[in-house]
Amino acid sequence: MRPVSMVILAVAATLLGSCTVEVVDGPPPGPPPGRPQFCTQEHAPVCGVRGDRRSTFPNACMADRAGYRILHRGECQAGRPPDRGPQACTREYRPVCAVRGSTRRTFPNACEADSQGFRILHPGECRPSAPDRPQACTMEYRPVCATRSGRLRTFGNACQANAEGWRIVRPGQC
Repeated sequence: MRPVSMVILAVAATLLGSCTVEVVDGPPPGPPPGRPQFCTQEHAPVCGVRGDRRSTFPNACMADRAGYRILHRGECQAGRPPDRGPQACTREYRPVCAVRGSTRRTFPNACEADSQGFRILHPGECRPSAPDRPQACTMEYRPVCATRSGRLRTFGNACQANAEGWRIVRPGQC
């Protein structure tokens, strides 16, 4: 054999010997089923949420591909509820306890809470935490209608209703 032929044969043997096959068990790589395969590079930022985590994405497709639900257009901003614009909610009564910053509040349903930028803590009304000390209220008579656990009750004033852990529905009697 010629020396050039031997070199070519040696190179070919080395290349063939270095080839490997990788077997991967489990689901194929890529986005989960039902998610977009490819997204454009369009720059139209959105704020998305998955569980308690918020993240800004370059566009809605990329947020969806990562498994995030889109909250609003624009970047996520800490400490400030997003500008959601008008949002239509049903009038169903399925109370939820929600929080924004240090404010805890009961809403008639999850849509109402979400539309005002609150994060839902749990289904049902917010339970008042036990006050460190008794709350003193005046005896001023300015009746309010308040609700708790689906019941309505009239209180002499807003302070009395709040002190007992009721949520004020409207001024005046029930």
